[in-house]
Amino acid sequence: MIPIFIGTSKGDDDKDAERVLEYSLRNNTDAELDIIWMRNIEGTPFGGYDDSEWWTPFSKLRWKIPEYMNYDGKAIYLDVDQMNFRDISRLYHIDLGSKVAATRKDMRACVMVMDTSKMKNIKDDSGLTRENLKYFSNAWNCLDGEDMRVSDIKHLHFTDMRTQPWNPKWPYETWKRKGHEYSPAEHPRQDLVYIWNSWLEKAKASGL
Repeated sequence: MIPIFIGTSKGDDDKDAERVLEYSLRNNTDAELDIIWMRNIEGTPFGGYDDSEWWTPFSKLRWKIPEYMNYDGKAIYLDVDQMNFRDISRLYHIDLGSKVAATRKDMRACVMVMDTSKMKNIKDDSGLTRENLKYFSNAWNCLDGEDMRVSDIKHLHFTDMRTQPWNPKWPYETWKRKGHEYSPAEHPRQDLVYIWNSWLEKAKASGL
């Protein structure tokens, strides 16, 4: 069983993104997945945060995973705005050695493999250092395509909120609160948007 924690919004804004991510994860592996949706909702294991300064509704939820896991075993964390292209078990079984976690080389924690037994004292991004991290290929957290061919992408991250295919509504208020104007735009990689839309229809047809 592979525990996969996914940070998502409180309501239905990211529902289609949730469908596509879960469908793509399950469709690309034979491994048994335990998918846990993390929402900042009072009364839930991941709720009770003041998220007024966050850029997303789930920015800091990932740091609750070790406690949720009773500091026992490995887990994967993903942001909801993603789409999987390869067997996620390959990422899960990466050898962390003495490291606490693995991320892409620029230390973005939006896709992360963690050894929760080593993370009792890590409460936020500042706890991750080049000394305690292992790195995986950027193809496992490919930011909006990054000029990669589709065949080379292992896991895609629609990281620019303005160009996400499902156009969530929560960024409008978040950006306004931070003094920025939020203006959705067309995604630069329409080939990836086409795949996302086709997988959304398949996800709905499958009952997700």
